[in-house]
Amino acid sequence: MKFTGDSKKALKYFLSRKWKALVFIAALSFLVAFFESLATFAIYPILSLMAPETAGRGRNPYLDAIMAWIAGYSSASPLHTAVALLLGLTVVKLLLSYGNILLTWVTANKIYQETQIRMMSSLLNADYQFLLGAQKGDLAYRVLTAPGYVSKMTNVIPMIAVEVLKTLMIVTMLFLISTWVTFFLIIIAALYFIMARYVARNVSYGTGSGRAKSASNQSVYAMNALKGIKTIRLFGVAKFWSELFARECRNFYAFARKDATITGIPGMLLELVFVSFLCFLALYFSSGGGNFLSNMPLIGVFAYSLLKIMPSLKAVSGYGMEIMANLPHAEAAYHAIEESECHRADIGGREQLEAFHGLMRIKDVSFLYTSSDKPAIKNINIEIGRGRFVGIIGPSGSGKTTLLDLLGGLLKATSGEILIDGKPIDSFGPESLSKHIGYVGQEPFFFNDTIRNNVLFGRKDPGGDAVRQALRKADVLEFVESLPEGLNFVIADDGMKMSGGQRQRISIARALLQNPEILLLDEATSALDHKTEEKIIETIIKIVKEEGNTVIFVTHRKSAIQMADQVIEMRDGQVLPFPEGVRI
Repeated sequence: MKFTGDSKKALKYFLSRKWKALVFIAALSFLVAFFESLATFAIYPILSLMAPETAGRGRNPYLDAIMAWIAGYSSASPLHTAVALLLGLTVVKLLLSYGNILLTWVTANKIYQETQIRMMSSLLNADYQFLLGAQKGDLAYRVLTAPGYVSKMTNVIPMIAVEVLKTLMIVTMLFLISTWVTFFLIIIAALYFIMARYVARNVSYGTGSGRAKSASNQSVYAMNALKGIKTIRLFGVAKFWSELFARECRNFYAFARKDATITGIPGMLLELVFVSFLCFLALYFSSGGGNFLSNMPLIGVFAYSLLKIMPSLKAVSGYGMEIMANLPHAEAAYHAIEESECHRADIGGREQLEAFHGLMRIKDVSFLYTSSDKPAIKNINIEIGRGRFVGIIGPSGSGKTTLLDLLGGLLKATSGEILIDGKPIDSFGPESLSKHIGYVGQEPFFFNDTIRNNVLFGRKDPGGDAVRQALRKADVLEFVESLPEGLNFVIADDGMKMSGGQRQRISIARALLQNPEILLLDEATSALDHKTEEKIIETIIKIVKEEGNTVIFVTHRKSAIQMADQVIEMRDGQVLPFPEGVRI
């Protein structure tokens, strides 16, 4: 196996997080291999004692020493002692092996769990602009699927260690018994590993990369199709999207089939060679000094050793190929964490925004998306006082939503600054800002839970009638109470069980729940009919007057903009000059 720079980084990143457990696993692996080797050679005394005439004393000093030790330890029944020794070594080996497997499984699954949690946390705290340009389906694959392959890879590494150590120890002991026969065995093993290494490098890694890409595409197509199911059905293109997904499924299967077909060849060849080697052993010992029967215990030891070594060699090569096939998934998971950490959102300062008292000032603000060479907004200068109802109008692409995202702290100005009561918005942390700024977007977001929990949206329940009051302000309480379970009615993902207007009103109730001092509305009433929109805007204006809150809303509707006491008109990323741009 040969690892690329990215592969090494990914392995180092994931394995170093559990290095203590891995060191303990390595020690257990050594003990398992050691006792497995001893148990393998404990077969020789049994074979010799079962047929004393075949013992062949004097042929090997090490085997003679074992026989002498057993005879001296239990002169009454050496065979019973030899059997007890074999059983004892086997039991110890099995107990150690069980502990090793259990600890390996726990460690691998902790890595799996921690990787998923870390990735999700990193993505949720990544820079908003980075997330805007990312494929959500690919991110879902990296969070949900790729860590599973990291766990599989981690799980087989200790197994490789056990098999390699066991093979080396058995070969070492065989070398002490017969140098030339063992040397021939080493040559066979070396040739096999060269072939297996070639397959792992040139086949397994390539097919693994193909499977990783196909798995990512499957996730992308599935998420896109489920999100756009209404449009897909209305356009009658379900067959097209089904075929896109099926194509990636077939690609994944093709890569897996290729890997399974080619990687099985070295194992079959190894078995053929080992059977030939056993035949060679029989011929070698029968043609050597003494008769064939006198060498039967030795042949038995070699045969039993080969039965242990052959599965080990096949397992090592198989595990190696599995690691190479899983590495692309590990690299994808590592890159997801690395990219999200590199694009980690600037959390701002630690100063707490206690309240919005007087003035929000946008001073010479410009913003450039990293994916564009043209500023989305440039040289914006606006002052917004507390208690104002501010409307922002302009054609699509004029920078209205970008300006709102800057005011909400989602984006950081490329140049210039936004001041809240004279203090830069960057000096406040996101949690501090979110307590005072409410937001309703063009496409309301809902998750599969009750209406109550969708309104609370992870925030602490203020208790009392707060949720109902927020729903009443948004003119949606009557609809909610008409549902079979009321506030406990479960909304499907994206609120698919409700109309667009109902979703929008519940989204407005979510923003009103915390009674924000600054409320940002981005086409928040676009899905409502004129009468409902008018009622909600009247409610919002009432809140502004009674509590002195500030509302900044983006709209295309003239009916809505007529209610504003300050209007900002944008075009090509700039505020139009007075009197068109800012009208009071």
